[in-house]
Amino acid sequence: MLQRAVHFEPGRCAVEVEPSGALPEAGWVWIDITAGPDDHDELAELVEQMGFDALALRDAVEDIDLPKVDDFGTFLLVVLHALAEDRIETYELDCFLSERRLVTVHDQRSPSVEALWEGVLCRPEVAAGGPDETMARLADVATRRLVSVLEVFDDRNEELIELALSADADFLIEITAVRADVAKLRRVVHPQREALDVVRHSTSPLVSDLGRRRFSDVFDTASRAAQGVDGARTALAETLDAYR
Repeated sequence: MLQRAVHFEPGRCAVEVEPSGALPEAGWVWIDITAGPDDHDELAELVEQMGFDALALRDAVEDIDLPKVDDFGTFLLVVLHALAEDRIETYELDCFLSERRLVTVHDQRSPSVEALWEGVLCRPEVAAGGPDETMARLADVATRRLVSVLEVFDDRNEELIELALSADADFLIEITAVRADVAKLRRVVHPQREALDVVRHSTSPLVSDLGRRRFSDVFDTASRAAQGVDGARTALAETLDAYR
């Protein structure tokens, strides 16, 4: 299991610190954990030190969930999905949000986490706000990466149209692969939009007014992603009809 932490205080960049179950005297911390099934016991011990529920941990780590939000009162579990680094696949990004702590858990390298982690260390404006705002920024990075991939499908469909019109022998193989990629994204994009909608309307005291506004902006991005994936699906169906 790999873990790291950054400490936030108002008006400055975040500072890397040793991960700990204890909170600092001032400010708040973001702990990022990369863990697989074999790390469950070690992860459970750490998470319980932070006051999170063992059932929530098991739900997050052992089960493969679609995006969702669970309110446990003293903390929120927000399950997001983010795009893998080098392939059209998504991975689960579990976010535990409490008053002075954000804990993210994933089972592989997360480009979305890496991008935001670098930002909070060198840009005070990115490090501003509480853990709810940082979680919103993370959701924004993850969702924008999904949108960027969907935009590529427009160009890919143009290529497929040319193959269809020329009755290319490889057309069916190519379009089947692209449709499979779109289906993978569609499976998570709509639930992610719904989860973000839940957070932006949350009455939990853990989500501030500014946090809700940030999540509303991310919801708009997720809506674009949902429209994009539905549009890609329709366009591919029309291209297949043209071939037939």
